Amino acid sequence: MKTLRFTPPIINVPSKELDRSTWLLRSFLMVAILAVGTTHLARGQQGGQPNPLELIGSWTFQQGPSFARITPEFKERLDDDPQLKSNVFAGYIDRIMTFNANGTFSQRIGSGAEMNGTWQLQDDVLTITDASGNLWIQQVNRLDQNQLILDQGDQGEAKPVIPQLYFFKN
Repeated sequence: MKTLRFTPPIINVPSKELDRSTWLLRSFLMVAILAVGTTHLARGQQGGQPNPLELIGSWTFQQGPSFARITPEFKERLDDDPQLKSNVFAGYIDRIMTFNANGTFSQRIGSGAEMNGTWQLQDDVLTITDASGNLWIQQVNRLDQNQLILDQGDQGEAKPVIPQLYFFKN
């Protein structure tokens, strides 16, 4: 009876000179390299930097993944004060941000309130400036043709209620 040997499609079959542990180590390294490469490509970014052209368009706030990022400390505070929770959430629910190719920006929330200004993407830092000159600086965690994830950092001692904002492209 002939024994059949399974040959992985990407990894070479071990030669007689290689022992099994060396072959397994090389196989593991190959899989790890492929996983890292695939993850990098999935970010939809060249050289690790977001492509500003992918930002152009309208983006709708995703409540589920964004609200899931609220820290336990803030969650407890919001749960203890329903009015505060309602006010905070109202600033995010149905939020649509539009980035135009000419560098202008607009944002509308569910209540109909609107903000206009300009935007700039430098490396992975998104800076939004409103008409009054107020700045919102956020780090782009992910930007591709369908999804935008913004990390909101601490502003001095002030910490963001929602540290990570998720959007999908309209």
